[in-house]
Amino acid sequence: MTQQDVRKQLPPELSLQIICVSHPGVELPAEYIDFASELQKQSSGFSCVPRARHDTAAIIYTSGSTGLPKGGSIAVNFLAAIRPYVIYGLDLRRDDIFWPTGDPGWGYGFVCYLSALAAGATVISVQQNPTAELCLSTLQRLGVTNLATTPTLLRSLLVLEEEVLRTADIRLHALSSCGEPLNAKVVESFQRLWGVTPMDHFGATEYAIPIGNFNAISMPVKAGSMGRPFPGFRMAIVDQDGNEQPVGEVGFIGKKFDPNCLYWKSYWGDPAASNDLIRRGWIVTGDLGRRDADGYFWFEGRAGDMIKSAGYRIGPFEVESALLKHPAVAEAAVVGKPDELRGEIVKAFVVLRPGKTGNDELSKELVMSVREAVGAHQIPRVIEYIDALPKTETGKIQRFALRERA
Repeated sequence: MTQQDVRKQLPPELSLQIICVSHPGVELPAEYIDFASELQKQSSGFSCVPRARHDTAAIIYTSGSTGLPKGGSIAVNFLAAIRPYVIYGLDLRRDDIFWPTGDPGWGYGFVCYLSALAAGATVISVQQNPTAELCLSTLQRLGVTNLATTPTLLRSLLVLEEEVLRTADIRLHALSSCGEPLNAKVVESFQRLWGVTPMDHFGATEYAIPIGNFNAISMPVKAGSMGRPFPGFRMAIVDQDGNEQPVGEVGFIGKKFDPNCLYWKSYWGDPAASNDLIRRGWIVTGDLGRRDADGYFWFEGRAGDMIKSAGYRIGPFEVESALLKHPAVAEAAVVGKPDELRGEIVKAFVVLRPGKTGNDELSKELVMSVREAVGAHQIPRVIEYIDALPKTETGKIQRFALRERA
């Protein structure tokens, strides 16, 4: 698109200014603004502007895994609100070489980058959603000691040759994952290959990171579980009306609204959606889960992702985890496909490892894997092999796009 094309699309009240970062000595057109020369004109002085802790500090957007992203107003005291997570969850130390692989504008990246800089740790920023090869190279070349990443990147690493991973020079003392549920196979694989346990952490733009497995505290890790609430957060499983549910019951994951530990304020410019989040004092975003007798939370899926088939409510996570156990599968996502007899059936979209081919025989094996792991009523009745899953910029699977395709 040319400069003229851009100008034509602008509203008449707006003007176009082009700022260039160029090499010294390069002559720019007169209407261009040279970044370096303009920077020299600015004052080096800085004066703080006092703000109240409940004032808006930033607006960050939800990932868009269920539809269009929504802007979230984040309060000034968010660093204080997330401090328990930084200390106990990340186990962030002052001498760490810390690499949060996500986009700094994403909720998890926002938390990780700013908290690490505030703590004085060395922070690496490479690029958003790096490839598995670049990730492994960076870990070794820069001697990363603390990694905060996504399940998508961890799963992509496991597609590399096992010997390459086993012999890599890895110096991690802490490995955290957030953004989507972390499958048990991924946890067990890195325990075996690198001797480090990926700690699954659960969070959302609307209530920070309130549940997780603690890097800084010795605790049993139940592979596939989200972990326990972090200090300072009261979490529960509630129903549609905000009533707490008993152990083992599937319901909405709720965080007790506490104005003294404010992180998220509201959806920007959308008071109706903001009010709809609060159910009897619980912030409820649509994530479903259950809590076991030991206080561990288990993710079941988004409310809109649940599959209703022949009277059963089927969460995608368990089925996807069962599919991932097959050695031919690199990634998998399941959605409900409309069916006249059952209401919906489970349809699986599967990305295979390099050199593997999808066929009827493999489909039968995958169905059998699911049957043995989670039961016959959850088996995928349709399997489609695709090259890549649709994802957000932060690496989350866009199941709504797969539902449209199904």
